[in-house]
Amino acid sequence: EALAIFGRACQAAEKAGDLFTVARCLQLRSGTESNANADYGNFHMLDRAIRLFEELGDYRYQAAAVHTRACLGMRLSKWSIVERALEEEEDLLSEKVHDCRMSAHVMQVWGEYYSLRGRWVEASGSLGKALEAYEALDYTIGICAAKGWLGIASYHMGDVEAGADLVRQALQT
Repeated sequence: EALAIFGRACQAAEKAGDLFTVARCLQLRSGTESNANADYGNFHMLDRAIRLFEELGDYRYQAAAVHTRACLGMRLSKWSIVERALEEEEDLLSEKVHDCRMSAHVMQVWGEYYSLRGRWVEASGSLGKALEAYEALDYTIGICAAKGWLGIASYHMGDVEAGADLVRQALQT
């Protein structure tokens, strides 16, 4: 039912000329994973949302929508989309947004991306940076994710004991 609401909200916002709400609805519709969501994975819809946020000068939401593109690309194994989106998000964060938690999320997704590609050393580096940032922010959800993925990377790099310990720590977080 939420997907139907997003659709109706998008139509109403289009009629009213409320471009921010249009962009948010497009982002949510394209990024919400559900069997009932025919719009899931619609990069054209998501790209329109990103352009609207940029036109509105709302760089924080633009960065968040680009992050959605990176995560969606990763979920659908579209690796070049992931790379371009993360690079674009890094640029937005360094030039216009300056948000430590969003930057930590980028490092986390880079780490997950490298893990999924079997690039364990790079994964470990990105995940270590994400963990440091999350700990500095006292952001429990991020700490849990970073430790879990870092444990998987450690395991694949041959340190089974440290990997298992990190995964246990993540589960206890």
